[in-house]
Amino acid sequence: MRLYVGNLNFRTTQESLEGLFSNYGEVAEVAIITDRETGRPRGFAFVTMANEEGGKQAIEGLNGQEFEGRTLNINKTNLPGGGSVMTIRDMTEELAREEELVKARRQAERN
Repeated sequence: MRLYVGNLNFRTTQESLEGLFSNYGEVAEVAIITDRETGRPRGFAFVTMANEEGGKQAIEGLNGQEFEGRTLNINKTNLPGGGSVMTIRDMTEELAREEELVKARRQAERN
């Protein structure tokens, strides 16, 4: 199950997130999303739990809880791939392409 993890501390690491979520089951993948231009974290991540049960337990146990000074916002993601077809890397690349399209449209509207 793929989870969206929002309101992260900008100093949160993949290792610390994996450690936190591993309390609820096997973690298959962690991806902290960064800004393409600056490389700085954007304050959210995607965590893929190895199974549905671990994902549900993580949501129940961690949503609204404080982690590294911030209150976490955790939801099952509704992004393409449903957690098994598309990898997080594929998904972040797709999101980056969408961001570029939006920027291009805004620029065109200004001109």
